[in-house]
Order: sequence, then C-alpha cells, then structure tokens
Amino acid sequence: VQIPRISIQKAQVEIVGVTSLLSHRWSEEQLAEIRNKQQGKPKEPRKIKNPLAEFHGSLYPIGPAPEMSMGAIRKGRYGMMAVSFKKATVAGVGALQDKQTFSMTLANKLFFVKGCQENPELVEIKYDRLEMREDPVTVGMGTDLRYRGEFFGWSATLNVEFLTSLSLEQMASLINLGGFCSGVGDWRPETGGIHGQYQVKEQ
Repeated sequence: VQIPRISIQKAQVEIVGVTSLLSHRWSEEQLAEIRNKQQGKPKEPRKIKNPLAEFHGSLYPIGPAPEMSMGAIRKGRYGMMAVSFKKATVAGVGALQDKQTFSMTLANKLFFVKGCQENPELVEIKYDRLEMREDPVTVGMGTDLRYRGEFFGWSATLNVEFLTSLSLEQMASLINLGGFCSGVGDWRPETGGIHGQYQVKEQ
C-alpha cells in the first residue's frame, strides 16, 4: 500500500479589520449560571450588575489581564479564538457558486488557523482603541443590558497551515471571503450584524 506524503504549507496572513470587533467571551458567572441550570441546582438570586466586570469578562486576555477602571481602560494584550477565523473562512466557502468541486466540508479539512505562541487557541488582536460597549439585549421575555469590549482599528496575523492542493493566493482569497461574508465576534454578518469584518492586508 502506497500512502502519499502529506505536503503542508505554512504562512502568516495579515488581516485588517473593516468594522469594529465585539469580543464575546462567556464570563465565569454566565458559565456558572448555565452549569447550575443543567445540573438542576436552585437558581441563585440575581446579583447587582457590575458593568466593568462584565466588560472585562467578555475579553480574551493573553497573559496577565491588566487592571481596569471606568475612567481609564489600560491597553493590554487580547485575542480572539483561532477557531473563529477558521469557521469564518469555511462559512465563506458557502458563498461560492461551485459547491460541487469545493464544498464547506472539504474546506474544513484543508487548513487550520493556529493561535499565538503564548496561547495556541488565541489569535492576538492588535488595536488602536478598546472601549466598553453597552447594548440592550432580549433575554427571555425581558430586556437586559450587555457590556462587551469593542476594538477599533484592529488587525491580526493568522498563522495558517494548509495542504498544498491550495495555493497561498487561494488561501488568502478564502480568508478574504470569510472576512466579508461571516466575520468574527458578536453581531458579525453571519448572525445578521455588521461587526467583525476583515480583509487580507494588501502588500
């Protein structure tokens, strides 16, 4: 039996944000609430909302998270899940006209996006400004206020590994497609929003 040798190419693809990026990490409080509900534990009394803590909990810190105050948000190192960029790229394939020869199922097997050295699961986000965003959201039959981090002037470097059946130009085109059609973070185009769009940086 002859098994062909796998030929893999590695590349760093720089992307720049087209619209602001909303971070959407689940805080420990939110996870605990879901965990308790699934385990049939009695619902705890609703705590007084802490906007700063909720905002801080929405971010993916890389390394020690800097302290924050309402008056001054210190610039720190934050990221987005590397798998989010892969999912966006695969979702973008769904917009191609020729789905018989190149499908989302096939695309999902051809490449991977790796995170940064400190945390392989996170792609580091470079940014000009980080702000706390307040939005009303529908929860059940009522309305709640949600606090999240919003990155302006953001960019990132995607560490991509892909089979050489794809060229680097094709890989970059697929990343562009995903950035336009899907995006990453909350309220991205894939979920009916406009945030988290990006494109490959022109050389």
